Amino acid sequence: SPLFDTFLQQVKELEPTSEFSRESVGELHEHFIGSGDTDGDVWDGWAQVCTLVEALSEIKGCLDAPSPRSGWRATHTAAMYGHLSKLAWLANMGANLDAVTGPHSKPGMLRHTAFSPAHLAALYDRVEALELLLKNGAHMHQRAPGGYTPLDLAKEKKNQRAAQWLQSVGLQN
Repeated sequence: SPLFDTFLQQVKELEPTSEFSRESVGELHEHFIGSGDTDGDVWDGWAQVCTLVEALSEIKGCLDAPSPRSGWRATHTAAMYGHLSKLAWLANMGANLDAVTGPHSKPGMLRHTAFSPAHLAALYDRVEALELLLKNGAHMHQRAPGGYTPLDLAKEKKNQRAAQWLQSVGLQN
């Protein structure tokens, strides 16, 4: 986007030897999204990039930005893999725990379009992630295209733990 190009130009003006480029920031972003539960340095590094982006441009929401490759956000990968430390860090940093997956450009990849982190936690039977999401204000009743709620996905995949937990907190189909 032109806003991002302006940001990169401002970085070069402030630090002419900077190696920030569209490609390098994109790779950092992908690394952050795919990072695991023990990669706190990666999370903190991305938070610093986000602070710089937001200070030098009109771009907001860097922490929640979806991957152009996968359409996933860091909250989605954390919920799907049950990375509770990362999910808690994201919640504490103000990440949008209800943001949905977006379109992507990766051929052959399963399309989880418009799934929230709760959908993915239910789909992969990550009860602890569902608990953490709910505790931090995420909505468990969001509907994806086709009307699927996290409970619907848990039942469809026969994820008994997730289905039972979602029902125990008062969610029904």
